Parts: sequence; structure tokens; C-alpha cells
Amino acid sequence: MALALVDGAGTLRADSGEAAQADRVAALIKQLGDDEFAKREAASKELEDIGEPALAALRRAATSREDLEIRQRAERIIHAIAARAADAIIKRQLAAVKGKWTVEFTNGVTEVCRIGEGGEASVEEPQRRSDGMAVIQGGSVVITFQDDRVERWTAVGKRVVVEHWFPGARFPTAPPALGIATRTP
Repeated sequence: MALALVDGAGTLRADSGEAAQADRVAALIKQLGDDEFAKREAASKELEDIGEPALAALRRAATSREDLEIRQRAERIIHAIAARAADAIIKRQLAAVKGKWTVEFTNGVTEVCRIGEGGEASVEEPQRRSDGMAVIQGGSVVITFQDDRVERWTAVGKRVVVEHWFPGARFPTAPPALGIATRTP
């Protein structure tokens, strides 16, 4: 019985916290239309800081408010929150491939590729060495090297399927050389 009461009290506190945040978000959205610029700016910043929990209310404000200032500011805040979330996803995806990898291609070529935290990359093969930059495209890592080569890395379990194009202009329409990347210590 005591556990049930404690459990219920925790739920009430969580619900009241969510209600308080919803009330705060509603007040801040109203403040987006304040006559004073400084108050509008402060409300914008606080709503951006609240982030995803404010998105539903911001979306409603962006489409249903009569006040043009509120609609426009709500739309900008939505975009800022979405961009921040997208950046975090990209950072996590790049962190997943950060490190040193050995890639064995079906054509017999083996390369060693290093990918840094910021997306900087380098590759070494018996006949080439090049630096490049890795970005996230469509859920895969795409590395563009300075020697006109492009690789697309797609995770499959603990390994990564690597598609390699040379020249890079053939990416992604021409058939690639295929390989498997394995993380190396």
C-alpha cells in the first residue's frame, strides 16, 4: 500500500511538472508577441532552450495565431530546434564510424581509413594516400576524398559495407567497387 502511494505521488509530481512546463511554454508563446523587443527575444531564447517539449505548442502557434509576429517567431524557433536535433543525430552517426578501419574490396584492394570526430578522413592503400571529409547523407556516411574518389559507408551489424567510386563524378549512378570495413584497433 505504501509503495502504491509513493508511486502515485511520483506520478502527480511528474504530471504537475509537465503541466507547469506547458503553462510556461504557453506564456512564452504569448510573450513572442509582446510590444517590447527584449521580451520577445527573451521568450524566443527560452523556448529554443526548452527545445523539443515545446514543439507541439510552437507548431500550433505557427499555424493558428492571428499575431504575425508570434507565427513568424514560432516558425523560426521550430526550425532552430529541428536543426539542433538534426545536428545531434549527425554527430552520433559520425561518432559511430570514428576510428581506424580496414576495408577489403572484392577487387583485391585493401585500404586503411581513419575517420575523425569532426568528419575528417584519410585513406591509405598500397598505391594511394588521400585526405577527405565524411558527411551523413541518407543514413550513410559519404566520404569525398581529395583524389577524386567517393565512398559510401553503410552500417550492417558490426561491419560496414563500403561502395567506392572513381572518378567521384560517377557517384552514385555508376556501379561501385564493393568492400567490407572492419574496425581495427
